[in-house]
Amino acid sequence: MKSQARALRLLVAVLAVAALSSIVAACGGDDDEDASASASTSASGETQEVDVLLSFPRGNAWLPLLVAEDQGYFEDEGLKLNIQETDGSGFVTQQIIAGNADFGWAGAPSDVIAFKTDPGLRALACNHEKNIFSIVVPADSDIQEISDLAGRTIGITEPGGGSDVAALRTAPARSRAATWSTGRRPSSPTAPAPTSWSAR
Repeated sequence: MKSQARALRLLVAVLAVAALSSIVAACGGDDDEDASASASTSASGETQEVDVLLSFPRGNAWLPLLVAEDQGYFEDEGLKLNIQETDGSGFVTQQIIAGNADFGWAGAPSDVIAFKTDPGLRALACNHEKNIFSIVVPADSDIQEISDLAGRTIGITEPGGGSDVAALRTAPARSRAATWSTGRRPSSPTAPAPTSWSAR
């Protein structure tokens, strides 16, 4: 029974790591030796530190990661995750390409752009099979249907990111015209940039 429980915990830890890892730099040459050395180190009881970037603050979308972290699954496998919340998928993929992080969670549009920049990157898992973005208004808003968005401004996290694509696809007439407005970066590193998209 104990071995089954351990196998289940290991499976959940592996799935959680795979789920949080949308993009990772490909290994090659000396990196393969480093990876083998790291695996041996981990097996010998030492802790391996791993930098992980999230494309937005912690919440329900990160449930596999949060459960694995809370239950100590990563520690049991000799991993210490340095988790950082960022401003969006574009930032995450830039940092992965620059070698500033080991793993990152990014939306598909940013992944595609990143692959074009560095074909050596790898997408290890897709955490969400459906669109995770929504256009939300208060219950008493005068916006109740898609057509009510005409002439309105929709806030997004970053141009070209997943929320941008969702807004464009949801907007009336597939948005023949879009106007961007990007303000100054906020003081908080986890707050979204004041970027908006105007529906027409």
